[in-house]
Amino acid sequence: MGDLVGGRFPSHRGLGDRVSVRMLGSLRVTVDGSPVDLGPPKQRSLLAILLLHRGDVVSTDRIVDLLWGERRPRTAEHSVQLYVSNLRRALGGYGPGGIVTQKPGYLLNLPAEALDVIRFEQLADEGHHEVTEMRPSAADLLTAALELWQGEPLADTALETIAQPEIRRWQDLRLRVLEDLAQACLSSGDPARAVTWAQRACREDPYRERSRELLMLALYRAGRHREALRTYTVYRESLRDELGLDPMPSLAGLQERILLHDPALDPEVPAVAVSVVHRNPYKGLRPFEVADADDYFGREALTEGILARLGEGQPLVAVVGPSGSGKSSVLKAGVLARLLASQPRRTAIVELAPDVHDPDEIESRVAAARAGGAAGPHASAGMPVLVVMDQFEEHLLALDEAQVRALLDRLANLSAQPGVSLLLALRADLYDRPLRQPGFAEIFAAGVVNVLPMTAAEVEAAVVAPASRVGVAVEPALLAELVAATADQPAQLPLLQFALTELFDRSRSALDLAGYQAIGGLQAALTRRAEQIRRGWPDEVAAAATQIFLRLVRVEGGQIVRRRTPARELGALTGVDPAAISDVLRAVGRHHLITFDRDEQTGHATVEVAHDALFERWPWLANLLRRHRTALERHGALRVALEEWHAAEHDAGYLLRGSRLEQFQNWRAEGVLQLSGPEAAFLDASQTMVDDEMARAAALAESRRRLERRSRRWLLVAVAAVLFAGVSAAFGLLTPGGQSTPRVGWVYHRTGHIDRYLELGLDRVADENRFALAKVDVDVESAESAAERFAAQGDDLVIVTTNDTDLAPVARRHRDVDFLMFTGIVDEPNVTSIGFAHQDGAFLAGAAAAMASKSGTVGFIGGADTDVLRRFEAGFVAGVRAVTPGARVLSTYLSRVPDYTGFFDQVGARRTTREMVRAGADVIFPAAGGAQYGALDEVAVLSTQLDRQLWGIGVDDDAYLNGDWITRVESREHVLTSMVIRFDVAMYDGLRSWLDGTLTPGLREYDLSNGGIELTQSGGFITPYAGRLEDLRHDLVSGRIDVPCVPAGLVGTTAAEAAAGPGCR
Repeated sequence: MGDLVGGRFPSHRGLGDRVSVRMLGSLRVTVDGSPVDLGPPKQRSLLAILLLHRGDVVSTDRIVDLLWGERRPRTAEHSVQLYVSNLRRALGGYGPGGIVTQKPGYLLNLPAEALDVIRFEQLADEGHHEVTEMRPSAADLLTAALELWQGEPLADTALETIAQPEIRRWQDLRLRVLEDLAQACLSSGDPARAVTWAQRACREDPYRERSRELLMLALYRAGRHREALRTYTVYRESLRDELGLDPMPSLAGLQERILLHDPALDPEVPAVAVSVVHRNPYKGLRPFEVADADDYFGREALTEGILARLGEGQPLVAVVGPSGSGKSSVLKAGVLARLLASQPRRTAIVELAPDVHDPDEIESRVAAARAGGAAGPHASAGMPVLVVMDQFEEHLLALDEAQVRALLDRLANLSAQPGVSLLLALRADLYDRPLRQPGFAEIFAAGVVNVLPMTAAEVEAAVVAPASRVGVAVEPALLAELVAATADQPAQLPLLQFALTELFDRSRSALDLAGYQAIGGLQAALTRRAEQIRRGWPDEVAAAATQIFLRLVRVEGGQIVRRRTPARELGALTGVDPAAISDVLRAVGRHHLITFDRDEQTGHATVEVAHDALFERWPWLANLLRRHRTALERHGALRVALEEWHAAEHDAGYLLRGSRLEQFQNWRAEGVLQLSGPEAAFLDASQTMVDDEMARAAALAESRRRLERRSRRWLLVAVAAVLFAGVSAAFGLLTPGGQSTPRVGWVYHRTGHIDRYLELGLDRVADENRFALAKVDVDVESAESAAERFAAQGDDLVIVTTNDTDLAPVARRHRDVDFLMFTGIVDEPNVTSIGFAHQDGAFLAGAAAAMASKSGTVGFIGGADTDVLRRFEAGFVAGVRAVTPGARVLSTYLSRVPDYTGFFDQVGARRTTREMVRAGADVIFPAAGGAQYGALDEVAVLSTQLDRQLWGIGVDDDAYLNGDWITRVESREHVLTSMVIRFDVAMYDGLRSWLDGTLTPGLREYDLSNGGIELTQSGGFITPYAGRLEDLRHDLVSGRIDVPCVPAGLVGTTAAEAAAGPGCR
């Protein structure tokens, strides 16, 4: 649309200053600052057509078609000429040069700067460029772009449909402007204002991920991290409910980072000089990493000993020591740091996480390292490979005996390969496990390096040297106390490091004995800090802490061990506020009780207890794990089963069943450990499968019992027939073959076309089968009373087609009688409930309405706000928006339950139709029983009065063909289509199935796939859309489209119903 030159407007010698055109809102033109009267609606629409095709010739035929459609008057071409003449006159001296007659029609010459949409596009693009360059001028440009919007584009021209592609492009650009404004505010350090812009963007497009991402980040930077997390939760649930999708990985990753308070999310601040005294050189409970090598002291001799064994060509070196002796630290900050620092590099290192158990994967990584990849940027092909396996006990505990043997065999084979060596760290209490495996035991025993308690000199170095590096002195009295408590003592190093970390945080100028005593000393510092954190938690956060720590451990080999838990798993816990989870992680992470890392395979963040010492030193945690050990074991088994199901691509054979499923469901009901979303879905899928299998088995058994019961009944009648053959024959109770005639009772309410369809179905069955039928109209006798009488007098089947019938008590009193229920679901073993997928038919009706609508506004009228009618509304709205996402749907009900008079209120239907047409609707769907015909008649009347093509859509029956109900013959010409509910198909299928013994209890649904619902083509008005409608019907039948059951966010929808989920299946 724009003819920009070098990003600027071309020169037109001031023409753009004379004429100004507003399209972003109601169409408005000014000439020399004065507004121009653009005349009647069709004249304004003509100008809009020329504006949308600025610079191109638009033929007169095309203009006529767009203005009048199929209802063009004989004088249409003359009217176009008159409109053009009027517009030229209104535009004054500029008009003749602006609207040019050029065969076969007209062309609009207008300078680019005269149009607000062109100015908007230029400002938006310039602002976007400035945002990417992080320039402060971006906000002014973008704000100026937004100020050009005065409403919905071309709002008063009735051209929304033909202009939809261009309008959508402008709306998308406006959305990008809002997002760019939010980004600009974040870049300038104003997150509060960024929240405002991002919220506006989210309101305009609730499912746009970029808007949601900016809102979450802005909320987080504004100090509102709880709202940021809840924003993600609400978005995720809405996306799943409405569209059946999950958020993109980038958004899930942002939620994960907010959950963990990732420092990288904070805005960059200018670097300032910071004294080294502010850096704490101690590591709390976590082990030293390679990056911490400069702060690692006291284990130099052990490091040298391990390197010497490796240098001697030992194929396997096993570092063995008790928990808390510093094995992990010496491997990483000692040995690996030295190897990685050597120049040039002489060894390629493959570091395996404790949860990498698969021998094939291990061998694959080694092979990649030997080829020069996956071993660091400075590794090269042919370089010796060192395989590092910290916490080797994790492998021994997590695997069964056969798996352990297989792993050790493969490791022995690896170590025998030239140029490959292994470095393991093993907890001393499991020292005997590798010795049980012949072949591995020999190389293991030969390479053991024992980790002994630190000597006094080593403790002194570990305490004093790190402090000296940051200019902090250690009081001699404190040093003496620490050496006495730690030297020659096993498993004290985590407590020593934690006490030093707490002490340094308390006073960063000097470490003294008084401060040490104040934190509780070596033995009490950890306990005091942990309890201090816990006591500050409100109930909601304390409950979240329970769930978190139950997931940070697992039971392996009879022992409770740490578990490296994905942060996303914590964020997906059902019934636990993510904000509370974030509060817990932040509190315990700040004080080094847990550590954060990333999974080397997925890149996802992980959370882990910093050290096993916490299990003993934190009384609350120790008690929690002791009380819920059984729940932890059960959860571990559930995780294994879930992983197998995922690995099998959700094969039903991997779902739980029988007593195993029952045990898990009982454990779940206890509520000790809240399930994550995937865990709950796995159990739900297992239960659904079992329930379906039981239902099928029960239905088969019941069918057999019915056949046997019917056979016995026929046998008794046959015996009686020997005595009373004459009487029986006289009353028609015997079939020609001598069997008794099945007796059927029908409870109905005469409502016209529905009864006609039901009787058609009965007639079809009667043509093929013999049965005795008795009918009762509920105007004569109540439905419950009639059903009770039929059952009591020995009828074999009772059919009920009346509304609001409480059939369940009758069915329970007469278990030997079968019931066929058409107007509700009754959960009894002798009742078959007939249902219709009304929402699917309404979806097609909505799609047809959107295709036929010229205004982009359609209306839905419900008879009464019943559950069934809500399905109609939900399906209709979904169908409209599947075709035209930006369409407007007006919706109302003629009465509210328990008042059902709306289904007969033709006066109210007429009034509501007038109101909707006045509001812009040009297609009306009155799903209102007999009241629909008042609406359809009013559509015809208004079409004539307004000289405008309006459409109505019938329901239940073919409104085009059913002349008995429409009072005006010409009303048929405004019936676009009808959504027919084929009661005859359901009656025929249900009764015939009962007669041949295949009818099963439960819900029997009729839809587009089995002929229960159809959209008529009588009149041929939807023939132009038949292909598109058939494609949608196919998608509905195949399940690619799952239509909602409740109309979220529209009139008549409760919050509870809207939360029930989108799909009806």
